[in-house]
Amino acid sequence: MALPEGFSDVESTLDVLRNYHNKLVREEFSDITDDDAIAIPRGALKRACLLKDDDTVNMTLLRLQLFFFHARKAQDLQAPIYGIPILDFDEKVTYRPSVTLFFSEDPDQVPSQKQPVRTQISFRLMNETSSSIVEAEARTLATKIKTEFGTAGGYRWRRGKLLATYRRPDQGWNLKLFTFSETEAREVINKVLDLRNQNLDDDYLTIHESKAEFPANPGNHTVYGKSRPKPVRRPVTYIRYQRSTLSMWGLTKGVTLHDRTGYQKGLVSP
Repeated sequence: MALPEGFSDVESTLDVLRNYHNKLVREEFSDITDDDAIAIPRGALKRACLLKDDDTVNMTLLRLQLFFFHARKAQDLQAPIYGIPILDFDEKVTYRPSVTLFFSEDPDQVPSQKQPVRTQISFRLMNETSSSIVEAEARTLATKIKTEFGTAGGYRWRRGKLLATYRRPDQGWNLKLFTFSETEAREVINKVLDLRNQNLDDDYLTIHESKAEFPANPGNHTVYGKSRPKPVRRPVTYIRYQRSTLSMWGLTKGVTLHDRTGYQKGLVSP
């Protein structure tokens, strides 16, 4: 079907954006019913965030930034996290450098209205301190991670209901993985251990088989007066390696060792 005469992509996009965005703004400021209540600080903020019909593109971008990055503190960009600022943690605890591998469900596998399933695998470098480790060693580790996990589209494994643990605290291992099978657990653990040139020792591997049920669709429950979906415990799905970081005491921002997605600059190329 032909587009109507005088159709403008810019105007059409701005119209759609206004309808969608202003709905979000009014939901966020549902306690302020008057769009012109600028005498109230939240009222002034609401009006400043609402898109107007005569806004220029630059003004539209300014209002979007004000709403998402200032009014909502960029909370839409990531899931809420329980934690404390790293400086507060470092004040209380001194620790060995740690490496974290991040895995996530492929976007095209994530059901509508759901968040991707994510997993982290971490271990400590017990032979290093934040003072002793240097970039050359970190770069060597990053290259190993790229080889083991970053090639052929990223290493992919299946999460599941089986809990496998591998504990050797003296060597920096305290692995806890939810996997689909013991075979898969052994494969993943072996690949992680290989980063430190070590082999799996069955004396330290434990497979925990729970008698509990973990339904894929656990239903809803009432939270704060509304019916909301229950979280899925131990979901069964494939997850893929995304990136890896090196964290150490005294450094507020971790070092990106390798990022397969290319969004962050790592010590080795994607």
